Amino acid sequence: MKIADLFETRVEEKIEPVIKVGERGDPGKLAGEIGSYVVTPMIEAYLDDMLEHYTDTFLQKTTEIGIWISGYFGSGKSHFAKILSLLAGNETLVGIPASKRFESRVPFDAPRRGSILRSLSRLSQCDTDVLAFNLNTLADSKSRPLASLLLSQYYLSRGYSGNLIYARVIEAELDKQGKLAALHQAVEARAKKPWAELQKNLSFYRTHLYAAACEVAPEVFANAQDVDQALKEAERGELHNVAFFVDTILTDLKQREADTKRLQRLFLVLDESGQWIEDDSGRLSQLQALVEEAAIKGQGKLWIIVTTHGDMGSIF
Repeated sequence: MKIADLFETRVEEKIEPVIKVGERGDPGKLAGEIGSYVVTPMIEAYLDDMLEHYTDTFLQKTTEIGIWISGYFGSGKSHFAKILSLLAGNETLVGIPASKRFESRVPFDAPRRGSILRSLSRLSQCDTDVLAFNLNTLADSKSRPLASLLLSQYYLSRGYSGNLIYARVIEAELDKQGKLAALHQAVEARAKKPWAELQKNLSFYRTHLYAAACEVAPEVFANAQDVDQALKEAERGELHNVAFFVDTILTDLKQREADTKRLQRLFLVLDESGQWIEDDSGRLSQLQALVEEAAIKGQGKLWIIVTTHGDMGSIF
C-alpha cells in the first residue's frame, strides 16, 4: 500500500498554493477545487448557517446580506469565499452542478450533513451570478472610488467594454434594447478583430466604437460627434457613489426576473479588502456604505462577501 492510498482525496493532484477568487474560466479546475475541499467541523458549522440563511431568503426578504471572513495569511479564507460563491452560483462543472458535486465533501458522519444537503438541494431554485475579484489587484484601485471600480467590473462581466462611460451610456442602453451583440459585431467588422481583443485597448479603436454606435442606433446618434458629445456630458455628470451601483444591479436583476420568471441574485466577493482599505477611513466608509445600501435596497438580492486580515466585524 502507498501512502497516497490512505487519503480519500487524490493527493497526487496539483494543489494550488494560492486560491484566486476571480478565476472562473476553467470548469475542470473549479471542479477540482470543490473536489479537494476539506470540510472541517468549524467549516461545517459556518457552511450550514450560511447556506440555510441564503436559501431561506428565496422565500423571505432580509437585510442580513454581509459575510465577513477573517483569518491570517494562508488560513483558507479566500478558498472558503470561493467555495461559497461556487455553491451559490451552482454552475454545471464537467457535467455536474456545483451543489451536487459538493455533497461528497461533507463527511457522512457530520452532525449537520442532513441540513447542508437540504440547503444544497434548494440552490437550483435561484439563478445567482458571481462577481469575484481581489480589490487590491485592480488598476488604480487606491485612487478610484469603490463604486467606479465595482461598476467597471460588473460591466466587464456582462461583456461590455472596459471604458466605464462608454459601457454605461452606450452598451448598457443598447443591451436593454437587445442590440448589444449587434454593436460588438459592428465594431469587430470595422476593426477586423474579435471583441475580446478590442476590449484590451478601446482608446485605439475609438473611431470604430463611435461608428458602430451610429450604425446600430442611428435614431439616437446621427454621427460620431453625437456619440462623443453624449459621452462627454455623461462624464461631467458622472456619479461615483454606491447608491448608483446598487440601483444598477437591482434594476438588471429585476429585468432578468421578468424575462426568466426565476429568482435572481448577485454574489459580490471582495477578496483581500483589508489590504485595499489599509488605514484609509474613506475607503472603509465606502465599503460600509455599500453594505448598507445593498442591505436596505436589495433585501436579499445582492450579497457581499468580504475577506480581510483585520477586524471589520463592526461593518456587518
